[in-house]
Amino acid sequence: MSYGIKQRNKPSRLSVSKVMTIVISFHQSWYRDFKTDYPEFVS
Repeated sequence: MSYGIKQRNKPSRLSVSKVMTIVISFHQSWYRDFKTDYPEFVS
C-alpha cells in the first residue's frame, strides 16, 4: 500500500562522471550559486 506517497522510478539522465564533472567545476569556480555557474560551464 502506498498511503498516498508517490515514488519516482525514473532512471537518471546523467551519468556519474558527468555529475562529478559538474560538481568539481562548480567548486573550482568563483560563483556562489549553481544557477549562475552551470549555464556558463555548459556554453
